[in-house]
Amino acid sequence: MHLPQALCVAPSRGVRHAGWLGIGLVSMLGWVVSCGPGSSSSLGPESSVQPNGLVQHLDPRLEDGRASYEQMQGETRIVTEWTPTFEGDEVVGMDGWEQRNARMFASLSGEGVRVHLAEYDVERDLIHAGLFHEGELDADRVDAFEFVADLPQTGQALLSWFSDELARPQVVNTATAEGRSATRFELAGHPGWKGKVRRVQLLPGDRGPQTFDIVHMRLLAGGLQEGAEPDPELGDVGLLGLTGDLRRTWVSAPGMELFAAVDAVPLGAQLAVEVGMPRLPAGAEEVRIEVHGRRESGDWFPLAEERLTAALNRWRPLSADLGEYAGQAVQLRFRALCQLAQGVVEQENAEAGRKIWWGAPRLDSAAVAAEPGARPHLILVTLDTLRRDYVGAYGGPVATPHLDALAHGGLRFDDAWSAANSTLPSHASILSGLDVPSHGVSSNRATLAGGVRTLAQVLRARGYHTAAAVSIHHLQAAYSGLGRGFDRFLDVQSGATFNGAMTLIGLERWLEDWKESSPGPVFLWVHLFDPHTPYIPPGKFLVEYREKLEASGVELPKAVLDEPTIPDIRWRGPGEWLAPVNNAAFADFLYGASVAYTDTLFGRLRSGIDGGPIGANAVWAVTADHGESLGEGDIWYDHAGLYPPTLRVPLLLRVPGGPQGTVDARVSNVELARTLLDLAGPGYAGGQPGAELETVGGNLLELAGGDAGGEPRSVHFVEVDFNSVGMTQGPHYLIAERDAQRNFLPMYFDYSADPTCQVDVLREKPVLGKRYFERTMDWLDQRSTGTVLRADVSADQEAQLQALGYGGDDEEE
Repeated sequence: MHLPQALCVAPSRGVRHAGWLGIGLVSMLGWVVSCGPGSSSSLGPESSVQPNGLVQHLDPRLEDGRASYEQMQGETRIVTEWTPTFEGDEVVGMDGWEQRNARMFASLSGEGVRVHLAEYDVERDLIHAGLFHEGELDADRVDAFEFVADLPQTGQALLSWFSDELARPQVVNTATAEGRSATRFELAGHPGWKGKVRRVQLLPGDRGPQTFDIVHMRLLAGGLQEGAEPDPELGDVGLLGLTGDLRRTWVSAPGMELFAAVDAVPLGAQLAVEVGMPRLPAGAEEVRIEVHGRRESGDWFPLAEERLTAALNRWRPLSADLGEYAGQAVQLRFRALCQLAQGVVEQENAEAGRKIWWGAPRLDSAAVAAEPGARPHLILVTLDTLRRDYVGAYGGPVATPHLDALAHGGLRFDDAWSAANSTLPSHASILSGLDVPSHGVSSNRATLAGGVRTLAQVLRARGYHTAAAVSIHHLQAAYSGLGRGFDRFLDVQSGATFNGAMTLIGLERWLEDWKESSPGPVFLWVHLFDPHTPYIPPGKFLVEYREKLEASGVELPKAVLDEPTIPDIRWRGPGEWLAPVNNAAFADFLYGASVAYTDTLFGRLRSGIDGGPIGANAVWAVTADHGESLGEGDIWYDHAGLYPPTLRVPLLLRVPGGPQGTVDARVSNVELARTLLDLAGPGYAGGQPGAELETVGGNLLELAGGDAGGEPRSVHFVEVDFNSVGMTQGPHYLIAERDAQRNFLPMYFDYSADPTCQVDVLREKPVLGKRYFERTMDWLDQRSTGTVLRADVSADQEAQLQALGYGGDDEEE
C-alpha cells in the first residue's frame, strides 16, 4: 500500500490517491493537501497574497534597487598601515612588529619582505612562522585587520590577541587563497575585540612550506563584512552574528535607508526583524533603529523603534503587527539614525563601527495547524554516532524513553542506512537529498559545492523560516557549505562538542524570541555530537546513571581485567580516555551511558519545542549520521569501513495524526529530504523561484503500509574520499575497496547469514559477487556528478579533527 508521492503538490504533478490502512489520517491529509495553489482554501494562483501561515522573506535594498553592500564596499578607512621593505640588511616599515620563529629576507618580487619558517619542532610548538605586534591598540577604533601576501598554497590564516579585559587569547580564523591575496579578519562584533588590545599575533599560513611574501598590513575601520554563504540574488551579506548566533544579514550604515515592497500584506501578518550592532558608531550617544511603512505614495507611519546606547552582544528582535493592512500594498523602510555627542562633528562618524545588521527580515503569518493553508513545522534531529541497536525502541540495552516515545507515536524504520560513514558527507546527503557522489562532499575536510541546492534553500523559498544548530566544527556554516538557505544558524557553542546541552541553551533562547514574534512555519535542524568518542557524558549524569543501574540490580562491568579484552588501540594511549581501561564491556557501558545522555538531551529538546511557540503539532524526523563499531571486525570505538554496525542507523518519523508502527523496508536517511519537502507542500503564489529540489529516493511515508513488493529496495553508501563504496539489497552485501593503485576490489557477504559482514564469500558465490559489484560500479559512474571541494582547515581545526579520531587524507572516518 502506498501513500501519495506528494502529500501536497502543484497541480502539474497530480496526486495518486490511496488510503491510510484505516489509521484515520483524513484530517491530516485535509490540512496538508489544502495548502496547494488552486485548492478551495487557497488564495489561488492569481493572488499575490500568500496563504495563511507562511513566511514572506524580505530583501531590503537601496531606493534605486541596488543591494546595500554595493554601496558599502568602498566605505573603508585605513587606521594604520605597515608596508615592510628592506633597506640594506634591515627591515623597515614594520614599527611595533617582530617575528616569531621566522626569518626575513628581501622578496623576489621587490614588494614587501619574504618570511621563512626558522625552525620546525612539534614538541616545542615551533610549527608556524608568525609575526606579533607589541603595543596598545584601541579596539573601539578598529573594525578589521587586513594583510596582503603572496602565499604558496591555499591555507588558513590565524589572528590572535590579548586584551586587558580578557585573560585568554582570542582567535579569528579566515580562509586565504593561493597566490597574491588580501585576507581580512573581521574584528568588530567579535566578543573579545574590546578595550585595549596589548598583543596581536598573525600566522599567515597554517601548513605547507611556511614561506610567504608580506606586502602590507592594515588596521581598517568601516567597510563591508561578509558572512558565510551570502546569496547575491537576495542582496544579503551572508550569515553574520555575535558569539556564533548567526542570522542571514542585510547591512546598512547610520542614515542609510533600505526599502522593501510588499505587494499584498498577508493575513495576520507580523513584521519581524532582528537588529545587531557590533559597536556604537564613533561619537554617537544613541542610535535609533526605526522601521516605517506607507501605502503607495502616502506618508510614512512608524511600525517599530528601538533606542540603543551601547553595542549589542546579542540580536535584538523588532516586530510590528500588520494585520490591519491585509491585502494592501505596503512599502517598508529600515534605517538607523545617530544622535551624536555634543561637539562631535558628523565627519568623525565615518570612523569605526558604522554598520547596522538587519537579521532575517520577514513577514510572519502564524496559523493554527488545523486552519486551511497552514504548513507543519518540520524538526530534523541528527544524533552523531548513534547505533541503531542501542536505542530502546529497537530492542537496545539502554533505556531511551524519549526516543522511544517518539517511535511509539510515529514510524520506526527498522532497516535504515546512512549514505556515508563520516559526519559531513552524511549530513550533506541528508540536507541535499543526494547521495555522496552526486554532491561531492566526500570527507570531513570538504565543503559543499556552490551549485548544490539544499533542503533549507527550497523550504525557505516555499515560505518557511529556516534555522539550524550544530555541535561540531566541521558542520559550521562557513566551513561545510551547509549554511545556505538558513535564516539563522547557531555555530558550535563553547563545550557543545562534549555536551550537547550547550547547543540546547542557544536553541532555548530562540524559542523565547519566537514567543514574541511567531515565525510562521519553521524548519529546524538540530545536530548533537553526543555520543561520539570519547564516551564521557557529564560527570553528574554519569554518577546518577551508575547509581540508577546499580539500584535496579545491574552489575556494572569492571574497568580493568586480568586478561584484557581490548587490544592496544589509540584510545588506550597515554592521556586518552580509555588509557586505564582494558575491558570491552566497560567501554560498551560508557557508550551506553553516552546514548542515555543523548536521550535526555533529546527529551529536553522535544519538551522545549512542544511547550514553546512551535507546539506539539510539529513533524519530527530523527536519525543518525552513522553508527559505531564497538570491536566488530576488529574496529574499536570508531566508524571506519562500510560495515553494518557503522551504517545501520535509527530513523524515526512522527507526523501529527500520521501513521504509526514499524516499517521493514530497507531505506536510506537520504530519503528524508523528499519526505519533508512533500509534507511542506509546494511554493505559494508570488513566492521565490527555485522551490524545487532534485533528490534520490522517494517519500518514506509511502512505505507506511508495508513494502510494495517486487524487487527488494537497495541502498548505496561510500567511505571517506571514496576509499570504498558499497551497496546492500535483500541478503546481498557488496563492499568494493580501493587498493594501492586506487582500483576497486570487491568483497561479497551473505547479509542474512552474516549480519555484521565478517566473512567474505566472494569465492563461493562469484556470480552474485560480480553482479553486485557491477551494479555498484554502474551506480558510482552514473552518480559521480558532484564537485569535490576541499575545505580550508586551520591548524586548530585540524587538531580538533585529530583529537576526535579523524586522521589525514587516507583516514577511515
